[in-house]
Amino acid sequence: MRTRQFVSGILIVGFSLSTALAIQDKSSAISAIESKLIQLAEQEYPNWKHESVTPLEGASEVIIDKWTSDDADVSVKIIRYSSDDNAQKHIQQFVKDMKAAYISQEDSDEAYSMSSRGNSIAARKRHFLIYITVNAKTPDDESKLLKQTNKLASKALKE
Repeated sequence: MRTRQFVSGILIVGFSLSTALAIQDKSSAISAIESKLIQLAEQEYPNWKHESVTPLEGASEVIIDKWTSDDADVSVKIIRYSSDDNAQKHIQQFVKDMKAAYISQEDSDEAYSMSSRGNSIAARKRHFLIYITVNAKTPDDESKLLKQTNKLASKALKE
């Protein structure tokens, strides 16, 4: 009886450790992407204030970062999905729910404008979804920031 309990205990601990390590691996992969994004953004926006936002508990495959200056702010959210197909299904559902409009994007597999102002996009690059929102003094500034930030996010996702 004790042997059975001991073996059961070892199996439970082993399973817990393997699960924790698998989660850690996913977190380290998404953390590497976030580090690269932050590094690229620091080069592009050297005087901007950066803030990493902690996602909801259990959202280990999500990055949320914000940059602010006196004239503008940029928010980037990146979600890693298990496959390209899964990411595509999620963005298509999002597009349907938000009534987003397709836009041509050279840095993504597909991209959609989510606002009549044109200050936010949802894009898919492989098995990642990228959500970017910018606020600036003029629509032209927002458009430029949106394009710059999308390029940064795409570079951060390059393997």
